[in-house]
Amino acid sequence: MGDHYGSLSVTSISEPSLNGATDCEDRFEITNTFVWPSSEQLITADTTKNALFRYRVDPATGLLSDRRTLVEGYGRGLLDGSCLDAEGMVWNARVVGGACLMWMTAEGEVVDVAELRCSWPTSCAFAGPDLSTLFVTSARFTMMVDHLAMYPQEGGLFAVSPGVRGAPPNRFGQPVSADID
Repeated sequence: MGDHYGSLSVTSISEPSLNGATDCEDRFEITNTFVWPSSEQLITADTTKNALFRYRVDPATGLLSDRRTLVEGYGRGLLDGSCLDAEGMVWNARVVGGACLMWMTAEGEVVDVAELRCSWPTSCAFAGPDLSTLFVTSARFTMMVDHLAMYPQEGGLFAVSPGVRGAPPNRFGQPVSADID
C-alpha cells in the first residue's frame, strides 16, 4: 500500500528483516488499516486492542512519531480495514460481530454508522468510474452453521452508495501531488 510519497508500507506479525525498512517503536498484535489523510499523517489500527491511532510521518525519513489514540474500545466489533473518502473522512469495517461500517473524522469523532447484512465486515474501498461506490468485503471462516443461518451473507462482497466519493488511492511508486485537506 502506498503513502503520499509512493512508498510501500509493510506490516509483519514476526520480526521483519528487510533491508532499508524503518521500524516503528510501538508494537501491534494485529495491524489493520493504513490511511493517509495527508502526507504527514498515518492512521492505523491494532485490532486486538480495538484502537485506532494517528501518527505524524516525517517526510524526510518516513519515521513515525507523536502517536495519538483516535478511537478506543468502540462497542461494536473490532477495527479492521479502512479507507478515506474525498472529504478526508475515515470509513472503518467493524469485524468480529460489528455488522457495520463506522464513519468518522480524521480526528476520531464518530459521525455515523452504516449497518450491513453481515456480522464480520473486513475491509472497504471506494471504486467505480467516479469512486462513488463503497465496496465492503466480509469474512466467512470459523463460523458455525447456526451463525451462517442467521447471517447467510457472510463472506459476501457488498456495494454501498454512501453519498460521498472516495479519495483517489495512493499508489506505490507514484507520489501524490496534493493532500486531501
